Amino acid sequence: MKKLFLFLITFIFINNLLSNNGPLCEGDTLELYADHIDGATYYWYGPDGFTSNEQNPIIPGVTLDNAGEYYLYITVGGEDSPPVSTTVIIHPNPPISVNDVEICEGDNAILTATGGTSYIWNTGAPSNPLIVSPSSTTTYIVTGTDNNGCSNIDSATVEIIHFISFYAPNAFVPKIEGPNNHFIPVGRNINEFELFIFDRWGKMVYTTTSIDKPWDGRIDGDYSTTTQSYVWMAYVRFANGDKKIFNGNVLLIR
Repeated sequence: MKKLFLFLITFIFINNLLSNNGPLCEGDTLELYADHIDGATYYWYGPDGFTSNEQNPIIPGVTLDNAGEYYLYITVGGEDSPPVSTTVIIHPNPPISVNDVEICEGDNAILTATGGTSYIWNTGAPSNPLIVSPSSTTTYIVTGTDNNGCSNIDSATVEIIHFISFYAPNAFVPKIEGPNNHFIPVGRNINEFELFIFDRWGKMVYTTTSIDKPWDGRIDGDYSTTTQSYVWMAYVRFANGDKKIFNGNVLLIR
């Protein structure tokens, strides 16, 4: 019987019938293979306290601690074989890195990933660096792969810095040709807007929630016949989330 075991183990060695599916990357599934022997039982042991009685055990989600020698004992008819082994190689995943970027609206952002030898972005672009020009704050994900075929991911957020502005003229002349025949504040990157205009007695004479609808100077459908000053107040929310209240006076000239 012992001679039979020696023959079986020698056969396994010579025919390379003890093996694994490596080299692997971190997170892969390790598969250990042993040739089938009728009537045999199997006992594996290896790194990180691994043991198994399966002929072809599987270890999902391997780490670097799972690398090394895996040994196998085979028992047939109560007789144990000498251990045979297979070496498992596990490569670390590359340290892929890409930094966040701030740009002014309308500008380009250059995203440069490091740590790999090839890259693919969630836009589908295989280039590195990646040049983008988003209209709003956007996160980009890159997958980097090294020479061992191992991959890792990182992400970069391109934050858009919005210029905000608000201005209101201090006088206008109704019923004339040209840009000064109405009153409306103007601004940049305004998401919400509400305007109220009051006469000198506190009566509201005009209101709008659209910055595209100026006051043409009419009150209850009629134009004023005298030059008068009015008080205005505007509630504004900008694209960056800031909320502000503006107020002032505007002179209606006749």
